[in-house]
Amino acid sequence: QQPGRGWWGRVDQGRAAMDEEDPAPKPPALAAVTDHQTFESTDVAPQTQLHRSRAMDVWPPEDAALLEELWPELRGLGALDPVALAPHAGAIAARLDDSHDCIRAAALRALARLEPEALAPHAGAISAQLQDNGSGNTHGYNAFLALRALSGLEPSVLARHGGAVAACLETSRTEVRWLALRALRRLPPTALVQDADAVAARLRDADANVRTASLRALCSLEPLALSEHALALVAKLRDGGSEYELCLTLDALGRLEPEMLTLHAAVIIERLQDPHEHVRLGALLALGRLSPAALLGCLPDVLPLVENDPDAHVRAAALRLLGHVAPDASAEGPFARQVTPAPPSPRTVDEDAHGGADGAKEHGTMA
Repeated sequence: QQPGRGWWGRVDQGRAAMDEEDPAPKPPALAAVTDHQTFESTDVAPQTQLHRSRAMDVWPPEDAALLEELWPELRGLGALDPVALAPHAGAIAARLDDSHDCIRAAALRALARLEPEALAPHAGAISAQLQDNGSGNTHGYNAFLALRALSGLEPSVLARHGGAVAACLETSRTEVRWLALRALRRLPPTALVQDADAVAARLRDADANVRTASLRALCSLEPLALSEHALALVAKLRDGGSEYELCLTLDALGRLEPEMLTLHAAVIIERLQDPHEHVRLGALLALGRLSPAALLGCLPDVLPLVENDPDAHVRAAALRLLGHVAPDASAEGPFARQVTPAPPSPRTVDEDAHGGADGAKEHGTMA
């Protein structure tokens, strides 16, 4: 396949737009300080608009001719709104058994526009298309379209097909792995835990978009289930990555129970020296989940940030973190002098007392 041609060329060129109906939430480390800023997320939805000129380039000659013949009808279906399209859902779903890749693709695209209630009766037929890998330039494209359609289901309905979706994580198509993780993220946490191992394995994926989608899916797990993958998250944090990946990794670690988080505090503390302010902020927010007693051991690394960090948000977060230390705990131990003021010396007390008396006399004289 030549660069920029065919279905996948269109997908690759469209990685600049996020689906409007499902914007990517920023991790707390970013949302805390960038509500008024634009942070460039790598977790974006590939655009796959069906264009006639592109279609003619990619399909086999016999399919291209058929698509040319059926184009008016396909274009007419694409112009219908979801409500008007719903009565024809059965007829459209029947075309998923068509022998031509292009017709199955057109049917999947049409079904993806249905409302969840109208789409649910056809979820099984759509799920079967996840194994439709095609060949040549269209390899994996129908599986991609099937995943996009399944992502429109209600989470409880989508959960019935979670295993088939998770199987797509082994495909060679980066776009299919990415969209499969995005679909899995919509599952209820109790359903996602069944495929959590496969999701965590994508933390080592060669593609940054897939790694980011894996982190976001893991963040959907309950703390107890997430703890099963704490070591994988720690390894990811040590291996490094983009600023956004590191923030998401810290966000995931910060969702662990305090007792589990304490075991991995050291690797989080290392990120307090990261050159990116968002990563340092994410590390501070994750450490904020520690118990007051555990926070005492972090003070030597946190205190310098209060005065010396170049970013005001990081300095403020470090100061707030000191407030999480229990007052009775911070008054004892080797770091007491760093977090509590030293008591005034007797000489200072005497000078203050005399100064106060002199001030009173002067005040009385002036009166």
